[in-house]
Amino acid sequence: MTKPAHALYGLLSPEERFRLILAAGDRGDMVERDRLVAAGGRIELSFKEHAPWSLAFQELALSVFMEFVEYASEQRQYLDWLDQVGQPPSGDVDDQGEEDDSEFPEDKQREWLWDMALAQGFILKTSAAGWRMFCEQLNLPPYAVWKLLPGFERLERSLRAVEGSESWPGAAFAPEGMVEFFRRHRPSGEPAPTLEAILTPERYAKELDGYFRKRARDNGG
Repeated sequence: MTKPAHALYGLLSPEERFRLILAAGDRGDMVERDRLVAAGGRIELSFKEHAPWSLAFQELALSVFMEFVEYASEQRQYLDWLDQVGQPPSGDVDDQGEEDDSEFPEDKQREWLWDMALAQGFILKTSAAGWRMFCEQLNLPPYAVWKLLPGFERLERSLRAVEGSESWPGAAFAPEGMVEFFRRHRPSGEPAPTLEAILTPERYAKELDGYFRKRARDNGG
């Protein structure tokens, strides 16, 4: 009697099994993925006792960096669209083959795009403050890992733009402005948000700390 294919998974090399696990996960075949994982043996690793914490921080720092790059990119997109309001049509066409001639007034377009840019700025500014707070609580340099990554200097410029200075409030809503933004743009029937419900540096720092410690424990710390 011919054995089912998964009965032979134990004969695969670890590298072959890794490639198949990744492919199964990518196509959403969790049953196949779990069979491949279960077919493998276990190995023991030995590393310095601080390593679980180091690995957890590096993983977290990379994840936060990518999130911040995305926030900054979205804000730049809204600002780019804002610059294009009132420009001649780009040649885009609608489903009937005609140029899209929206009746949405230019002043309303500008208002909406500027609101969206400031909202993204608030998310970036507040999250960055939370990241620094989390790092300061652990006496860790917040940008030590980021300095090695491509795009760090551009992210720095975006952070300066949203954080502002003594003479420039920054391209970001204040917390009260963010609440008003949600009130203006919330779906019909949704309750109005409160100042206590929006993102704060303290709340974000607490979430980061919880994730960091969980990953350190998962790593054996």
